[in-house]
Amino acid sequence: MTTVPRVLLDLAPSLEPADLSRACHEAWVHHRVTPPMIEACIARNPGKPGTAKLRHAFGADVTLSKLEDAFLELLKTHGLPPPRTNIDVQSDKVDCHWEQHGLTVELQSYRFHGSRYAYEKDLARRRRSNHIAYSYGDVVDRSEETIAELRELLA
Repeated sequence: MTTVPRVLLDLAPSLEPADLSRACHEAWVHHRVTPPMIEACIARNPGKPGTAKLRHAFGADVTLSKLEDAFLELLKTHGLPPPRTNIDVQSDKVDCHWEQHGLTVELQSYRFHGSRYAYEKDLARRRRSNHIAYSYGDVVDRSEETIAELRELLA
């Protein structure tokens, strides 16, 4: 049996950076793989190709949906600063985070929040933080209102 960190290390040399970052994100979400687990795997396999690439990918920003891509494009179009994406903030994976502003944005889609478990988990995360949420409609259909709100929050 192979551990998830070892699978990531084995895949690192052959995957594109964005694909490796997505695989690392999924490993965190589904298997709770942490940076210390990755480092322990690397320590057990010194000299294995892909170690630097894996270290970078595990902490790299990644987008996981068309909604996230559309949100980043909306920000870029309106000259707003890009956030860090899908990163760990106080033990929670968040969609978008501007550390210097203390702002976290969650992008709500049925695909990722369409089960009771996902919905309850998201509600619990909201109680622990002060983030705001936008839907597909906020990003695409009501983008001007969304941009106006973000301009104030990022000022």
